[in-house]
Amino acid sequence: MSTLRLFPFLVVLLSSCSIQYYPGNPDWKSLSAQAAKHQPLVSAHRGGRYLNGYPENALETFQYLHQQLKTQIIEFDVAMTADSHLVVMHDSTLLRTTSCKGPLRAYTLASLNRCRLVLPDSSATDYHIPSYEEILDWAKDQQVLWTVDRKAGVPWNLLAEPIRRMKLQDRMALITYTLEDAVEVHQLYPDLYLSVTIRSLPELNAYLDAGVPTNRMLAFTGTEWTDNKQLLKKLDKLGIPAMLGTLGKLDKEILAKKPSRYKFYVRKGIDIIATDYPLEAARGLGKAM
Repeated sequence: MSTLRLFPFLVVLLSSCSIQYYPGNPDWKSLSAQAAKHQPLVSAHRGGRYLNGYPENALETFQYLHQQLKTQIIEFDVAMTADSHLVVMHDSTLLRTTSCKGPLRAYTLASLNRCRLVLPDSSATDYHIPSYEEILDWAKDQQVLWTVDRKAGVPWNLLAEPIRRMKLQDRMALITYTLEDAVEVHQLYPDLYLSVTIRSLPELNAYLDAGVPTNRMLAFTGTEWTDNKQLLKKLDKLGIPAMLGTLGKLDKEILAKKPSRYKFYVRKGIDIIATDYPLEAARGLGKAM
């Protein structure tokens, strides 16, 4: 696997029973001092979409996952209400993930208080839709790394400025999907880390040519496996962590066979597994490489 030289701090050790971590405050700047000797990190997509009894994008889900894994990466989505408050929500409408229905932008923050999050089978929970500030307030005292997915209409400054105010720049990475967005965010907030989509050498070179610094990048290599050896080798040489999204098709294929299949991608040079099944992925990565 790649060395993760850019991020020489957080070392995650997976065993078949548990995940251990080195004490201290993890940050994106120093992600794993001896990564070549240890296991990669697991990133929980929407905090884990299929955790038993816990809905996606819920503070309680994040807390439960943190209790189970101790240290990990959590990805979550941020959208805007009718009165311009930020809440944690993936969809533009409420029906799939809450007890309410209709467009999120039709609700004020106060009116969302009556909504409760639901499980994938639509079973009700007692959990409310968390605000962005609630997540940041909890995050500041936890050993967790984060990637933040901006939904349509959310201004970058409403995401970035609270991160700065709470001094979370080294633990929160903003997800960008285009080169233009990455350049814009870096120019506005050069101290923030960015998750950028890099699926090929030409895409990587475009980011380098545009001046996006390698020490502020995580490379999301997509949700399809292409075994791009040249790309992974160059990312490793530059010290840019490579993240593979197994969420969706790959997760299902792996879990239909055996969870240890996650190791295949690590052997090929992937540093972070982004998955809808973080506990299963962690177990699958459990034995030494």
